[in-house]
Formats: sequence, structure tokens, C-alpha cells
Amino acid sequence: MDIIRDSSSDFTTKTCHGRWMSEDYDPGLVSVIIPSYNRVNFLPETLESVKFQTYRPIELIVIDDGSTDNTKLLIDQWIATSRQDSRFSIRYFYQDNKGAPAARNIGLIESNGEYIQYLDSDDVLHPMKIEIHVAALNLSPKCDYVWSEYKVFKSIEELLFTQYNIEDLLTCETLMVTAEVMKIPNTGWSGLYRRNLCVLTGPWNENLARWQDFEYNVRSAYLRPRSRYISACLHFWRHHGTGRIENLKKSPEGIQKAFDSLDAVKNFLQNNGLDTIYIRNEIVRYYFLIMRQAMKAGTPEQVYAAINGAHEQKLGRNLRLKLNLIKFMFSNFGGGCSLFAFDAYGIIMINLSRILGLFKSSKNKKISRLDSFSS
Repeated sequence: MDIIRDSSSDFTTKTCHGRWMSEDYDPGLVSVIIPSYNRVNFLPETLESVKFQTYRPIELIVIDDGSTDNTKLLIDQWIATSRQDSRFSIRYFYQDNKGAPAARNIGLIESNGEYIQYLDSDDVLHPMKIEIHVAALNLSPKCDYVWSEYKVFKSIEELLFTQYNIEDLLTCETLMVTAEVMKIPNTGWSGLYRRNLCVLTGPWNENLARWQDFEYNVRSAYLRPRSRYISACLHFWRHHGTGRIENLKKSPEGIQKAFDSLDAVKNFLQNNGLDTIYIRNEIVRYYFLIMRQAMKAGTPEQVYAAINGAHEQKLGRNLRLKLNLIKFMFSNFGGGCSLFAFDAYGIIMINLSRILGLFKSSKNKKISRLDSFSS
């Protein structure tokens, strides 16, 4: 990293645990950090996806965020049946319900790994995910993290894991992000981080109930870390429509927590004099998500606040047109018509782009034929 934050920064005051992770680590060890709250129905598949990784050594750290189900019993059983693998360990920690950021922070504090893998308790990793990412970091010693694509799924039965050739995957053209480019991975879980980057980024923001990964990644990007993108789908994000986050989307109070997260991001950027097109576009994308949710379950004030928040981000012409259309439809016809306009605009623009692309391609072909005829 070109920008090195003083490692003596007092991060202990920014977490409820009153301490922060050590810079020391066990070489080669990957710490997989999983916060969990009442996910005993999904957690076994998540644990299996870590246990069946082709890489070793791994320490799996599960932080129980005050669950009222049988999470502890499940982990005790896993610990008992995993003792025969000396290079795979499971560690369990319990905390009163403080939220996923506080749980991840205790995982970081207790971790010993040279590398950090974040994972939610209902998601799944490709069996080769950690092996591929560690190999990429070993090939690129100056990289601070590696990331790949993710895929949304509903049931484990629908997943088919591609068998990757690591040598071919890592020798093909990949993207190296330099220190001058402030870019973040598409999710915090799709990456594998060197420990030092996590130390310097600081704790997860325990005051945020939604989109903590976006805020965390923006703070990480502020350090200008170098990253490597691997063109493979290695993380699988489960969509099941239940849980605390899903519930937050269905009430004005929960929607306000989304605003709080974007306010935290914008305040951090403003306080540090940061302004990039990439981050602005990400903020706009999140405001559009808030708009949809507010039209369904929020207040008119929240819809207008999301529209205004997006407008502040120096939008391109197409986005300005879309926002103005949504505002007009919402002001005159309410949420239902606005949602229709929301979706219809996107469909129209996608098809228009395809039509223009086909027209341009056809025109080029005609020119090519004329050139060949004239020659």
C-alpha cells in the first residue's frame, strides 16, 4: 500500500470489545469469520463449504450473535467431528446480540490468520475459492487483496461448481488495480484480504445495521490497496427473503438505517477529501435500491430523500432523465406507477442499446461489403 496509516491508531475505542486485532499471524493460515444469528437451518451448508475447501490450513471462527436456536449445539457437534483434521480448526464465540459488525470485530480480534475471509452464515464458498485466492496473492506479493465474482442462489441443489485449472486461471489476463484507483470489490465476501489491510482498515462500524460491507470497503479503498481480480465465480450469495436484513427493508425504520449507512460513507469521503466517479456511481446505485424499498414500504419523504441523494452525485444524462421521470411519476401517480416507470425505463434503455448496437453492426457490415466490392 502506498498510503500507510499509523499502526498505533487507537481502534480500540471504535469497537464495543475495547481491543483490536494484532498484526501478528500464523503464516499461511486463513481465518474464515462467520457471524451468525438464528441461522441453524442454513449454517451447516455454510460450514461444509469451508470444511471442504481444497486449501489448508484454515481456522473457522463462528461468532454467535445471541442466537436463540441450536447454533451452539450445532457448532459443538462440528468441533467434535473435526478434530481428526489437524489443519482445520473451529472456534466458537458467543456475544449478546450486538449485530453482525460487532460479531465480525470479535472474529478479527481473535483471528490468527495471515489471510482473512469474511462469510455470512447463509452463504457458500466454491470448494477452490481459498486455494485460488491464496495462490493469486502468493504470485502477487504486492497485492493486498484478491476478489472474484459472486452468484445469487436460493437452494444448494442448484449450485454447480466449476472445476478450475489454477495455473490457467492465474496466468490469463487479470486486472491489477494500482494505488491511484479507488475501487472496491462487488461484495466484502468475494475477496480474500491480507491481514495487514484489515488491521489498517479498522473495525467494522458497529452503529450500522445495513450495508456495513459498503462502508467497510470504502474505508479500505481509502488506503489505496492493490488488488487482483480473478475471473471466476467463487462466492455464492443465498437469497431467501428472511432474516433481520430482509425485515429492515419492509419498514420506514429499516429504510432509515439504509440512509444512515450512506450518510456514513458520504461523511467519510467528505472528511477525507475523496471523490471518485466509481464511488459516486456506487452511492447512486444504493440510492436507487432505497427508492424501490421506500416506494413499497417507506414514506414519501424517504422516496424524495433518495431521489435528492442520488441527484447530488453529479449524474450522467441518462440517470438524470431516469430520476426526473421517477420523481414526476411518484409526485403525480404514487408508488405503483413509479415502480413501473422505474423498471420500464431500464428495459427501454437496455433494448435501445441493443437496437443501436445491431444497427451499428449492420452498418459496419454494409461498409465492409462495399469496400470489398470496390477493391
